[in-house]
Amino acid sequence: MRNIFVGAALAFAIVSPAFAADHSATPKQLTVVKSAFSEVQTLKDPDSVKLKNVRISKDNVCGEVNAKNSYGAYVGYTTFYGMYFAKDKDGNPVAMIMHIDSDDGDTIAQQMCATNGL
Repeated sequence: MRNIFVGAALAFAIVSPAFAADHSATPKQLTVVKSAFSEVQTLKDPDSVKLKNVRISKDNVCGEVNAKNSYGAYVGYTTFYGMYFAKDKDGNPVAMIMHIDSDDGDTIAQQMCATNGL
């Protein structure tokens, strides 16, 4: 399953223009991105998510996320990569988290953010 997400993210990065202007996320965009973490199954406590350095460019979103582990302690900020769409079929903004780097040397999210100019 992880390979499917990584493959989709890499394919999307290839067709996305890396020169699109990025900007810091607005408060409304941050709310949308934060709500997307409720779908991430690897997080023990999605409600505890803290975000920083969130940037949006075209349909991409990158930033850093911190969340609580099963002991209730925050684990530290790590890079995440996702997709952000200004409007879904109902006209509402939506985000999908594609990858969160892990502490075992995984840097896919960092690479995807760099590829997309974020």
